[in-house]
Amino acid sequence: WGYNNNGALGDGTFTNRNAPVEIPLFVSTSIDAGWNHTCSTYSGSVYCWGDNSNGILGDGTTTDRNAPVQSQGINAATAVAAGELHTCVRVSSNFGQIQCWGYSGGGRLGNGDAPAATVLSPVTALAIDSFVAVTAGRLHTCGLTSAGSAKCWGGNVLAQVGSGHFGTGDVHTVPQFVVPRCELDIDGNGSFNAATDGVLAARALAGMSGVAVTSSALGAGATRTTWPQIRKFLETACGVAGLAL
Repeated sequence: WGYNNNGALGDGTFTNRNAPVEIPLFVSTSIDAGWNHTCSTYSGSVYCWGDNSNGILGDGTTTDRNAPVQSQGINAATAVAAGELHTCVRVSSNFGQIQCWGYSGGGRLGNGDAPAATVLSPVTALAIDSFVAVTAGRLHTCGLTSAGSAKCWGGNVLAQVGSGHFGTGDVHTVPQFVVPRCELDIDGNGSFNAATDGVLAARALAGMSGVAVTSSALGAGATRTTWPQIRKFLETACGVAGLAL
């Protein structure tokens, strides 16, 4: 129900509705409403309808649709997020990538591009993460990683990316950890101590591994007590790469 000038209600008309109308012969398992378009998922596929400016419905055109059309190039979607001028999905393949299409201006697609362009086919957000959820705002996009961290990208004029700074022209074209990007409490005992957490970090970044990292460097009540646990935390929550096995 609501505004339907672009067909965003999907009932086959362009008539505004002040009461719910059913989309004929259509079922879905998840749904999200954008500015003037709507998208849903069913059995791994994505279907969208409404305003198709910049190709945000994903059907390879820029033609508005008043009934669901299938987005092309997506067959393993588990969640969909409709923004203002872009759409993103979380796919189960490739350990939970996020793929987006539509208007690329301001970096909202997360694929490293900032110039304004119409992107008709899905592009992958450049992040080495396993995402479990995705949401899209007007100028930005955010994903939740399997480690519990948040990453966001896109326009940051009002600090919506959460990078710790903002301003006119501030754009993030690839996913960024929302700050603080990770806790300083590396051993997980609830507090930061330079003599323990600081040593753990220094040893890990110096290329050490195993007990060479953890020996005499764990605080009282530590919950991350082994090198594999600490290594995983530094990689997934803090974005550290290149650590020793």
